[in-house]
Amino acid sequence: MKLVLENVSLEINHERILENVDLEATVGTPHSIIGPNGSGKTSLLRVIAGIYKPTQGKVRIEGTPEPRRVIYYLPAEPGVFPGLKVIDYLQIALGLKGLYGETGITRVMDILEEFKADKHLYRDLSTLSSGERRLVYLAAAAASDRSIILIDEPTSHLDLKWAITAMNLLMNRLRGKVFIFTTHDVNIASAFSKQTTVISNGRVYASGGPGEVYSRELLRRVYGVDLVEFTDSEGRRFYVPST
Repeated sequence: MKLVLENVSLEINHERILENVDLEATVGTPHSIIGPNGSGKTSLLRVIAGIYKPTQGKVRIEGTPEPRRVIYYLPAEPGVFPGLKVIDYLQIALGLKGLYGETGITRVMDILEEFKADKHLYRDLSTLSSGERRLVYLAAAAASDRSIILIDEPTSHLDLKWAITAMNLLMNRLRGKVFIFTTHDVNIASAFSKQTTVISNGRVYASGGPGEVYSRELLRRVYGVDLVEFTDSEGRRFYVPST
């Protein structure tokens, strides 16, 4: 399966949000979208998810007769309704009518246990901390049977340990899917994606593999901040602000 965006532009209330965006994502190649606040990252995910209709251009999903039925989209801040239990959220998010059936409960509970969210199954979702809720949301995304998984800011509200742990779990669970995520953390993008698209002012500033995208100078131009670059034993590049 392949997801292809061709020359996609988006206008909202006569304001140009995205302009001439090209993007390609394939199975088994985690794809990150990075860029400054307001650059169009979330809007791009919403176009892919079918929430926004592009003003021009095309979104093509190759390899399926029903494109919109293969997408699972997790926003950065899902709405929280008092009285909605974790188990209720899972039923809605995953369409598990038979959640208590053997197949459904095994699939969901195994993943909830990985994300350490199983103990919250009967808690009111609104009573969980923001980090605990995020892990429930990520567990649901990891459990989805959809072929294309879109996650806006997967590590938001997570501490350092759980940001890394959750991304490793997602990499494992979603390795047979098209996985696209946005993030403000360039180090998360560098560590966990095989392809990256850099968005700035609604346009694609750069796109490609880690060696093509991540450089101190490119990130300085995009974010307007000086950085110190480090390289690990696997050749991945990481950055901290220069003081």
